[in-house]
Amino acid sequence: MQCEICGREVSNLKKVRVGMALMNVCERCAHLGEEVHETRVETPRSTLPARRDEVRMPSEDLIPNYSEVIRGARERLGLSQEELAKRIKEKVSLIRKIERGELTPEEKVVRKLERELGIKLMERIEVPRMERKEIPQNLTLGDIVVVRRKGE
Repeated sequence: MQCEICGREVSNLKKVRVGMALMNVCERCAHLGEEVHETRVETPRSTLPARRDEVRMPSEDLIPNYSEVIRGARERLGLSQEELAKRIKEKVSLIRKIERGELTPEEKVVRKLERELGIKLMERIEVPRMERKEIPQNLTLGDIVVVRRKGE
């Protein structure tokens, strides 16, 4: 096994608290922290696995000139702002602000406007692929941190 501070290969490690972290260290590095003696308490395990929330990147974005496109489509259909608001079941003030470009509509409102006016307000965006960097498996805290001795 390997010491988490210096990386030395040893057969037996001690569990030590260094700051707020619990670490498995060799005999030489044990003085850097406070030795911990654990008593194990059996806790019942949850039957449901923990949920992992996935972060989804949006694949579509609102076009930059959405306000002009909405106003133009509404006028082409001969609708007033009040009539459009009634048709999509939203407030007239919301339509006014969207057409002036003062407010960016929520996705739900965008979908209603697209359906009612027969226009496309969302454009597909390219999501760049991120490459994973390989981290060496035998990396220890000692490889990253310089340990200062007392009195230095």
